[in-house]
Amino acid sequence: MKLLKFDSLDGMKRLNFINVLQASFERLTLISTMLFIIPLLLISCKDKTLKTGYIDINLINQEYKLAKEYEKHIKSIENTYAADLLGIQADLNILKDSIDIILDRNVKPSQELLAEYYQKKIEYQKYESEILENVQDSVKYYREKLNNKINELVFEFAQHKRYDYVFSPAGSGAFMYGDSSLNITQEVLVYLNSK
Repeated sequence: MKLLKFDSLDGMKRLNFINVLQASFERLTLISTMLFIIPLLLISCKDKTLKTGYIDINLINQEYKLAKEYEKHIKSIENTYAADLLGIQADLNILKDSIDIILDRNVKPSQELLAEYYQKKIEYQKYESEILENVQDSVKYYREKLNNKINELVFEFAQHKRYDYVFSPAGSGAFMYGDSSLNITQEVLVYLNSK
């Protein structure tokens, strides 16, 4: 696991919020999918032996080349916004330092200096909110695109290999156990990355 260093509590909160949002979305998608698939499985399982497999969706999200590309793209968006935000923050810090120096001399800062500081502070907060919203929108957009592509290709893979069912139990909470001989994650990854 890679450790991240945060320069501010806001950066840590932003990353935590994005992670919680992403995890909630994935769980909701998985639960709704399982609520649809499980009854179909139970209805269709008579005496027929079914070709079944499962994939570790967490591993797919780590190893699938499209997931890596999207992750890199999101990071570049975050870095671009962070660089812009650092510029405004540097200006804000210079103004704050100027005010502190004046106050240390027991002199009242000018109204123009205070107004400039507060205006820059409002600009910073507004831009920070816009950044958070834009990053969240980007994460949601690319997560949906990625999930749709994975679903499409797993469906294609399952048809090609004549699977009756392909599940994603690992870490999802929907299944507690899957025989490791049914784990087809690596085979699916090879298929996904070949597309």
